[in-house]
Amino acid sequence: MTIVGNSLRKFRFDLLHWFANSQRDLPWRRNRDPYRIWISEIMLQQTRVAAVIPYFEKFCAQFPDVRALAEAPEDEVLRTWSGLGYYSRAKNLQVAAKQIIREHTGIFPASEKQIRALRGIGQYTANAILSIAFEKKHAVLDGNVARVLARLNAVRGDLRETSRWAALQQTANNLLAPECPGNWNQAMMELGATICTPRSPRCLLCPIAKFCAARSAQKAPGDIATLVSGMWHFPTVEVKTDPQRDLRQYLPQILPSSAKLPRKFLPLQKIRHAVTYRAITLVPFRVSLASLPEIPGAKTILLQNFASLPVSNLTRKLARAALAYE
Repeated sequence: MTIVGNSLRKFRFDLLHWFANSQRDLPWRRNRDPYRIWISEIMLQQTRVAAVIPYFEKFCAQFPDVRALAEAPEDEVLRTWSGLGYYSRAKNLQVAAKQIIREHTGIFPASEKQIRALRGIGQYTANAILSIAFEKKHAVLDGNVARVLARLNAVRGDLRETSRWAALQQTANNLLAPECPGNWNQAMMELGATICTPRSPRCLLCPIAKFCAARSAQKAPGDIATLVSGMWHFPTVEVKTDPQRDLRQYLPQILPSSAKLPRKFLPLQKIRHAVTYRAITLVPFRVSLASLPEIPGAKTILLQNFASLPVSNLTRKLARAALAYE
């Protein structure tokens, strides 16, 4: 899926707006100090965010700037790092800190060539530092971002394959918001880490789901399987304007062409459901049909039987709302 023009502007706005309101409060996001951003990016290599936070705070308290890290005994650096693993990362940090003292008078360099010349810094880490600390127009591509881009474009196969990875990097470059590359890269990484996760992505909470080719190809509009763990659930559509009108437009997409569309939609009591840190409101309708249509792959279930069925709490709430009008 190629996103250009007004769609690209909308895509960028939606993601940045989501990030501004939903980003995690992480200690390395509290300022644009390139030293702290560098330390965090090195620590986050092959290590979970939750595990990194206490080590990052301890490390930066012990070595608050490049000079403190460069001049510290190596044993002290390794002791402070102890527990994070991959100790070559700590050694490379100190070597790079000494390079910065020796070659850049202790000031963290701001050019791609100079940053890439530092020990232990690859292209991804350089792009992260350049964009977040210096607002340079460099798009990051890590595992989280690659997964988001692959789903947006329904890319299959090994994402780390050389030509495929290069194509994903080009996609990342094309989508980059030039006016705020630092926030953009962090938003892409945040989306992959918290919403577009490897398993059970939270598509209903995704701010850019409408642009996702993988979701369009694999799930009907409004499908909430990610909320109900793939169990049986009622036909559901994401409301854009008017709930009843949106539902009327959606039903022809799932009903056989021979089925007569219902005329009467009985509004039921609204359902509120909490998912992680979001509150979701569902506006259910009871629809009357002369006979149930046969939908390939669908299963008919009586409302009275829901108490004994393996369905989600969300589905049970909807069933109870419908039964209340018996």
